[in-house]
Amino acid sequence: LAAAGVNVVADLLLVPSGGAAGAAWATTIAQYAAVGMFVQWLWNRGSANSQLEGGDSNILTESANDVGSEQRPQRPKSFSTKGFFFKNQVKRLDVLKLPSRQTLKQFSPFVVPVTTTQVGRCSVYVAMGNAISSCFGETAMAAQQIICSFFYTLIPIADSLSLTAQSFLPSLLVPTKRTNVDPSSLKISGATEREEKQRAARTLQKTLINFAKTAGIFGAGLAAIVATIPWCVYAFTKDPIVASLVNSIVPILFAIFWFHGVFCVSEGILLAQKDLAFLGRMYAGYFVVVPTLMLRVKAAGMAGKSVRLQSVWNIFLGYQFFRITAWVCRVVWLQRQINRDANQKIGEGQPGPVNGDCVVTS
Repeated sequence: LAAAGVNVVADLLLVPSGGAAGAAWATTIAQYAAVGMFVQWLWNRGSANSQLEGGDSNILTESANDVGSEQRPQRPKSFSTKGFFFKNQVKRLDVLKLPSRQTLKQFSPFVVPVTTTQVGRCSVYVAMGNAISSCFGETAMAAQQIICSFFYTLIPIADSLSLTAQSFLPSLLVPTKRTNVDPSSLKISGATEREEKQRAARTLQKTLINFAKTAGIFGAGLAAIVATIPWCVYAFTKDPIVASLVNSIVPILFAIFWFHGVFCVSEGILLAQKDLAFLGRMYAGYFVVVPTLMLRVKAAGMAGKSVRLQSVWNIFLGYQFFRITAWVCRVVWLQRQINRDANQKIGEGQPGPVNGDCVVTS
């Protein structure tokens, strides 16, 4: 909100004299202001209460127990990004230092898959913009601007599903670990490692099903909003030709957003399971295939052939459906692997599966 306020003030100061360039500079200033505020937040010492909750409260509890006071249940530790750098004794000049070899070794497995994933994503939108700006007229470009306004406004709504999956699923991917329990009691109750894995697998599967239901709700809601575009488009343009072009893309947008929740959930699950190698390889392929198809549309338009705005968006629709199919199939395959691993026999006192035997259940 503070960055948005900076943007508004900068617009009032720069747009009257600079026009579009002034608006661009205002946005740039707001972005740098946001970065500065984020950094200040991370280096802020934080309040005394947050510091106690972060770990100092345990010292007080332990000292109270030492003097014979009644033990009280401790609240779970809370985590806040406020003062994260300060708590970890990160100095401001440390940002200018090169990382250590150990740090480089820890991050190196993620560099290639994460980079290819981000480049593969961005290449699709860059190729789409290049194709439309090169061989389509001003009317189509105006329609594309309105379409992108709706698209980029609605896309982040379902992205919260991906972030939620990345935040909460990792704790379910590891079988529940019991602490402060006598091993002999585990044998009496039959709480074996195999049963722990089966319980974790069932919990994970139920969570995935709930995510799928939520994705359907999000998709239906987004598709309903897209269905209102033909009534909203005249708030963005008075040109009937531009409005007609926008409305011609509505069925494609409807299909994209109807399944967008499924896409976000499945990709969030893959990221939570750190399946970065698979995502990196897939996006590396998209980086080659999708821009090539977009550029073929551009070449056809430059050659004087009849091309329409729908041609570009149909390619994007196919790209989206292929991603959804690949992601969902991968999630199902990984879940089957987890279930199979959970049902493998664990020998008495043995650390792992015996001869790959599986338990057949009715």
